[in-house]
Amino acid sequence: MARYNTVAANTTVSNTATISTPYSGVFVELTGSGSYTVTLPNPVLYAGIKQSYYNSTGATVTLSTPSGVWVGIGSSGSANQSLLTNASITFVSDGTNYAITSANGGIAGSFTTLTASAGVTLSPASADVVLSPSGTGVVTINPATVGTINNVNIGGSTRGTGAFTTLNANSTVGLSPSNATVTISPSGSGGVTISPSGSGSLTINPTTTGAIDNVNIGATNKGTGAFTTISTTGAASLNSGTVATAPSSSNDITNKTYVDTISTKISGSSFFFGTM
Repeated sequence: MARYNTVAANTTVSNTATISTPYSGVFVELTGSGSYTVTLPNPVLYAGIKQSYYNSTGATVTLSTPSGVWVGIGSSGSANQSLLTNASITFVSDGTNYAITSANGGIAGSFTTLTASAGVTLSPASADVVLSPSGTGVVTINPATVGTINNVNIGGSTRGTGAFTTLNANSTVGLSPSNATVTISPSGSGGVTISPSGSGSLTINPTTTGAIDNVNIGATNKGTGAFTTISTTGAASLNSGTVATAPSSSNDITNKTYVDTISTKISGSSFFFGTM
């Protein structure tokens, strides 16, 4: 009876391990809880040998080479290559480094360009997606059509500028910069409208003296006002129903001067000064 030498078609690694001889032609499944490192055989000693690994754990497993680095598309360019959960990778030794020949499901690596022929989804379960280029790098998001950003705090730690066509809020909006000025200044024929509805109200209470310029206050709905000084640049109109009374004593008049002569046209109004 003829005898045949058989080799296992697959094997498993379940925790931190150092593999001295490559599993050539064998599919290696990484099991266990994950988040461990598997040190591979020295690529210098096994040129041309192909190896395949699959991560079936619930966390990232690191494949480490004792010599050389990882090269090829999606490679880390360093001695350590991260294999994400449910991902597989096939690589071969070129006599110096480990070159990735194929990968499926996700590997962590470095790229100069990533081009996709179809939709790309980044939606890891219970994991973060981080875009944080260093140095002078920037992040640019410029879809050809209108997109949506939901449930994101923009400028949560570092503020920046923004341009919007519409600003809507589900609750109170605060504009309270520290030691800075809030400026609302539409150009051209633009206007500023602040119109709280229901039981809403408007409160403007700067910590230092401010100014409101070129604004008609009470143009539609009148309200009360308290002033220390009322000045006009021209003739002032007191419309029908206006009532004025004199101060209670001369001490209330600046420089103790009381003007009791009014030269103005009052049409259909009740206007008088009380006696002092």
